[in-house]
Amino acid sequence: MKSTIPSQQTGQRGSEKPASATHPAPHQRAILNMQQQIGNRRTLQLLGRVQRRTDEIPPTPEELRQMQEEMAEQRRREQAYNAASATPLRTDADLITLVERVEAAYPGEDWRGVTTRIRKSYYDGFLWDSMIAPRADYPGLSWPPLTVEDYKAFATARSHPELRINGESVDIGHVFTGLDAMNFPSTGMLMSAAGVDGPPGATWSGDVGSALAEWDLNASSEPDRRLEYYNRFASSDDMLGDVDGIAITRIPADMPAGSTLSSRLRWYYQGTGGGASGSRQRYTKFCQAAGFRWTGRGAGIQWDSAVRPRVRTQIENFALAWRRKGGGVPGFNWFHDRDLDWFTDHFLDWVKQGLSLENP
Repeated sequence: MKSTIPSQQTGQRGSEKPASATHPAPHQRAILNMQQQIGNRRTLQLLGRVQRRTDEIPPTPEELRQMQEEMAEQRRREQAYNAASATPLRTDADLITLVERVEAAYPGEDWRGVTTRIRKSYYDGFLWDSMIAPRADYPGLSWPPLTVEDYKAFATARSHPELRINGESVDIGHVFTGLDAMNFPSTGMLMSAAGVDGPPGATWSGDVGSALAEWDLNASSEPDRRLEYYNRFASSDDMLGDVDGIAITRIPADMPAGSTLSSRLRWYYQGTGGGASGSRQRYTKFCQAAGFRWTGRGAGIQWDSAVRPRVRTQIENFALAWRRKGGGVPGFNWFHDRDLDWFTDHFLDWVKQGLSLENP
């Protein structure tokens, strides 16, 4: 899957996304564009006037003129958007170049603000506001100040968030959710009540938990299909994005704390000053940042006793929340221990394998 939680704007992720989320009807696209460009409140005012005109009293001449001008401007913007060719966004080099232009377009933003704006191009909406609660009211990207080509690159990236980086496919949308959640880990009432912690829920426990819940909903009598559901809802590109989003927060000691987002991405994916890229140690940095403590090296690596219970709990809590969305009202102990253990251990074994290769 391409999203740990459903979004009002994007629906579910990747191949699971409804066609209507990728190709909205013309009137839906117009309303969405109005919301993005003139704000929810102004859009509602305009739509309210149309409703009032038909149901109650006609607008005044001044209201009608203003409404017509704003709608004409919106049509011009929509035509410009449709005619524009999105700036290429296929590789880490493309991404870093685009992020630099976002930073130039918003000179007053620190790297955390730029991260939030870009993240909202990929994942936004009511449930994401509860997952990364401190950023609920923070704005996303807009044009201007971005060019329409750069804006369109991010606006369309939600339907193809995978980038080819160092020979691997990485869901860059997950990278931004991980970074944003690590910067602002507080959850809202909904996620807090479900026992979902911010960074895990926005990344690894969201993906693995949704895989468990979907398997339980659709194939719980077929244990041999657990791997199929894991790979579908916690795919390799998703999980690499999850790990990278958290790992990037472990910047090297010689990098200033206020470094830009583009410089952090360059260090992590490309290396700087002739040094190796941070992603060469992605699992090590992920475990350090996520608090997954271990002892030993290589095949002898062992998790600290607190790691597995914590991981298991976070996967279960997210899976329960997802399961409620999918049908029924599960309580505690909804999943069989053997199934919850399988999904937990499959994730931890994957992380341990990467960790052992980095620490022979």
